[in-house]
Amino acid sequence: MALGLWLIDNMNLTERAAVCRQEQRSEFFFAALPWRMVGVTSSASNPVAVF
Repeated sequence: MALGLWLIDNMNLTERAAVCRQEQRSEFFFAALPWRMVGVTSSASNPVAVF
């Protein structure tokens, strides 16, 4: 049973890695919180990566 984990497993972070190299940073904050809905078992997420 996958339980939505494929959304995070299949992320393409190539562009984020290039920006990290350019900014000479090795860390960033990543959040992928689901939308709040009543009576559902899953929802879309709004992923955000911030330095």
